[in-house]
Amino acid sequence: MKPDISPNENVSTARFNNWRTLLPQSIDVWLLCVALLIPLAMCVAKLNLDLWHDEAYTLMYFVSGGLRQIATDYNCANNHLFYLMALYPFFEFSNATVILRAPSLFFAVGTLFFVYRTLKRNVSAGAGVLGVLWLGLNQMFLGHVMQLRGYGFSLSFIT
Repeated sequence: MKPDISPNENVSTARFNNWRTLLPQSIDVWLLCVALLIPLAMCVAKLNLDLWHDEAYTLMYFVSGGLRQIATDYNCANNHLFYLMALYPFFEFSNATVILRAPSLFFAVGTLFFVYRTLKRNVSAGAGVLGVLWLGLNQMFLGHVMQLRGYGFSLSFIT
């Protein structure tokens, strides 16, 4: 086994060099973390907001009826079918808004991650970071992604 220390360096320098290899090789990873941190902190702050009228209506008339009612009741055109099926287990666990908004937070993370990945693959990692910041700080995104209406779910699957 070859030692990690070359003849020209001392032990403390070798330890520092080994520690540096644990860090990501690209600054883009760190920039992505910062770009994600800001919008996700804003989303987490919205986890405990009171329900809006349309969110309460969705819970009362669709989610509370169970999976069968979710899948078969189309008396209202504003029924986000697949999101409500994803929301139903959380509703069964608790009706606290923090728990009910947890899937929305998950889909917000997914949307931002897929935006980064798409832009990184097609343009560059820097463009991916800027795309995450641009979308993540957009008030329309922040206003809708955390609602119990399926907007974050739809955005996540579109991206």
